[in-house]
Amino acid sequence: AERHGLIGPLTRYLLEIALKQKQEWQRRGVVFNVAFNLSPLSLADPGLVDWVTQLTAHYGIPPGEITLEVTENALLGELASSIQTLARLRLKGFGIAIDDYGSGFANAQQLSRVPATELKIDRALVHNVATRPQQRTILQNTVEMARQLKLVTVAEGVEHREDFDVLREFRVELIQGYILAK
Repeated sequence: AERHGLIGPLTRYLLEIALKQKQEWQRRGVVFNVAFNLSPLSLADPGLVDWVTQLTAHYGIPPGEITLEVTENALLGELASSIQTLARLRLKGFGIAIDDYGSGFANAQQLSRVPATELKIDRALVHNVATRPQQRTILQNTVEMARQLKLVTVAEGVEHREDFDVLREFRVELIQGYILAK
C-alpha cells in the first residue's frame, strides 16, 4: 500500500471501520481502547490530525480511547515532521505508542523527543529473555527507561512462561502474545 500510494486511503478506510465497530460495542456497554497502526507516510499527511480528530468526534469516541502506534523505524525518517504530527495528536488527547521498540536503531535521544504514552517492546527483546543474560539486562534497562519517561510498557510476542515471569519481575504493565491467546 505504501509503495503504490494507497496507504492514505487504506488508513482512512480501516480507521473508520474500527471506529464504527467501537461505537457499536459502546452502544452495547462494552468500553475499550483501540490501538491503530500508522504508516510513517501517514505522519507526513498535513490533514491527518484534523481528519482523525473529526472522525473520532463524528463517532462520539474520546481521543483518549485511541492509541496511535508508530514503529520505531518511522522515527528515523523525517523526525521533525513526525514529531510535530505526533505532538499535535497528543495535544488532542490521543495516546501515542512507539511500536516494535528494540527492532530498529532509534536511540534514547530520539525516543525522548517523541510525545509517546506507551512503549511496545518488540518480540526480539522479549523472546527467550529468561535464558539470555545480556538480553535480560537490555530489557530491564529498557523497561526502567520507559518507567522514568512515564510510558506504559507493553511486551510483544510473549510465548513462554519463563519469559512472562521475567516481565512480571520487571513490572511490565501489558503483555501480548501466544502465552495469552493465538
